[in-house]
Amino acid sequence: MDHNVVRAVTEGCRLNGLDVLTAFGDGCHQESDRSILERAGEPGRVIFTQDSDFLILAADHHACGMPFTGVIFAKHGALSIRKVIDDLTLICQSMSGEEIRNQLIWLPL
Repeated sequence: MDHNVVRAVTEGCRLNGLDVLTAFGDGCHQESDRSILERAGEPGRVIFTQDSDFLILAADHHACGMPFTGVIFAKHGALSIRKVIDDLTLICQSMSGEEIRNQLIWLPL
């Protein structure tokens, strides 16, 4: 989870059994978005964010052929917290990390 995701989403995903690592928990919450995207690749983590800057970063990586572990994006305030949690849970239960790799997935599904 990027540092701008509300705690209720993080906790709801954890309650649904998802293995969630936050930018705060990883100690990279003060890093640039680019650094967070690159850091996510080290442990093979997909990023969930509500920060539109990640849309540009993912598009740049894709256009340059640079791999990334995947970005899931939801516009802040456009969906209920429950809908975000449900969509994230569905993605994590139905797609492998390899299927998400190099993808930009927009919520809602």
